[in-house]
Amino acid sequence: MNNEATKTGHEQVQGGRVEPVVMQHGCARCGTCGSSETYKNQVTMPLNGKVQCIDWCIHHIVAALNAGGVTTVACCCGHGSQQGRIDLADGRVLRVDNPV
Repeated sequence: MNNEATKTGHEQVQGGRVEPVVMQHGCARCGTCGSSETYKNQVTMPLNGKVQCIDWCIHHIVAALNAGGVTTVACCCGHGSQQGRIDLADGRVLRVDNPV
């Protein structure tokens, strides 16, 4: 990254262009699985009558599904080391190829 680039979450701004940040292990906020970044950067949201902690890079997808009546029961962004997933109450699993 050069001096003109500014990191903003999952993207960097360079000369007016916005480009995704490519991380080898985890996204820019979630970090590697089990790291302190994983937990301190999760988003808490009320789902199914409980407050749930959701990985930052997929929280908007989980929120939209639940708002649309598609109940989620578990999720993980994959943290750059595996494919992400969002498990639905009806048994289906949504695969998240690139949450960043």
